[in-house]
Amino acid sequence: MKVKRSSFHLSYYHILIYIITHLWSGIDSESSPGYSIYAPRNVTVQRGLCVYIPCNFTVPTTLTIKALGSWNKNKNIEASKKPKNNGRFFLIGDTWRGDCSLYIENPLYEDEDNYHFRVEEDKLKFSYQDIQPYVAVTDLTNKPEISPIKSWLDGEEVTLRCTSPGTCLSINPQITWEGNIQNRSVENKNETHKNGTKTHFSTITFTARKEQNNSTLSCTVHLKGGLTTAQQITMKIESQALPKAFPAAAIYSGCIAAVVIVIVTGVLIILLYRKRKIKENKEASRQIHADVVDHIYVNSEMYSNGPQEFGKIPQQDQQPLSEDGSVHLNFQNLQYMSIDFSKLKPTVTNTDTEEIEYSVVKYTN
Repeated sequence: MKVKRSSFHLSYYHILIYIITHLWSGIDSESSPGYSIYAPRNVTVQRGLCVYIPCNFTVPTTLTIKALGSWNKNKNIEASKKPKNNGRFFLIGDTWRGDCSLYIENPLYEDEDNYHFRVEEDKLKFSYQDIQPYVAVTDLTNKPEISPIKSWLDGEEVTLRCTSPGTCLSINPQITWEGNIQNRSVENKNETHKNGTKTHFSTITFTARKEQNNSTLSCTVHLKGGLTTAQQITMKIESQALPKAFPAAAIYSGCIAAVVIVIVTGVLIILLYRKRKIKENKEASRQIHADVVDHIYVNSEMYSNGPQEFGKIPQQDQQPLSEDGSVHLNFQNLQYMSIDFSKLKPTVTNTDTEEIEYSVVKYTN
C-alpha cells in the first residue's frame, strides 16, 4: 500500500478505522503467541514532504506495557521516545497504550528500507519481525495549487492563493510569486489543524491590467535541501469592461429607475382604461334610456257611451260660454284613456339608468 501526502492523527479511534479499512492491503498480525502488530507493509513518501504510518501492537496479558518502544532499521534505532533520533523519524504513538504510530518528515533517499518495531524493558524485550513496513522515498512531484483560476476585468482587484503541498508538523516552506505584476501585496500564512499539522499558503493581491493578458504568473514552494516545486497559470484579462467613470452604483440606479418607470406606466394605463370603461358605460346607459323613450307607443281611446276620439267633446254636451268666457264640460259618465304597451320591447337597463314611471290617466267630471 502506498500512502502519499498523509498527515498523522493521534486519535486511537482514527487508527482503528484506518486499520480496519486497509486490511485488504496487507496489514497482518504477529504470529508469536500474545504478540501482535498491525501496520501497513508499504508506504511511499516524497522528498521534502511527510508521511504518517498508523500502527498498533499487543503483548501477552501477563505483561504490562510500560516499556519504551522504537522503530529500527536493521539494528539501528531510527525513532523512539528518547530525545535522540535522526530528526526525520518520530515515534508519535503512546506505547503504553499499544500505539506504535510512526511519522516521517523530509526523508532522504537513503532512508528507503524496511523498518521493524521493538519494545524493551527489564522483563520485556521483543522485536516484531513478521511485519516490517517498507518505506519508499521518491522524487518531489506534488505541485502547489493556485486558486481561483478564472478571467478578470481590466481594473479589477484580484486576490490569488497558492497552497503548498503536504500538511506536516515542522516543515515550514517559503512561497514566492513571479510574474508581470506591479504594486502587488504578498502575505504568507499557515493554518494549524487539530492534530498539530500545518497547511502553508501565500496570498497575492494586485490590480488586473489589460497589458497582463496572456502573461504568466507562477508560484514556487521552497523546501529543505534546495527542493522546489512550482505551479504556473496564464492570466486572462478582459478589456469588454466599463469605464471607471461609470461605477456600479450608476448601473444599479439605472435598473431601479427602469423598474419604477415600468410600474408607473402600468398604473397609468390601468387608470386610463378604467376611466374609459366608466365613460363607455355611462354613454351606453344614456343610449338605453333614449331607446326606451323612443319606443313607447301610446294607443289611447276615450269611452263615453261609445268610443270617442280623445279630446273631442260631444256636441250635445257642449255648454255655451259663460259671461266670463269660461267653458264648462259636463260628462255624465267617467271617461277613460288606455295606453297600450304591447309594442314595447323589454330592455335591461344599467343600474345608473333613470327610473321610468308609468301611470293610468283617468278623467272624471
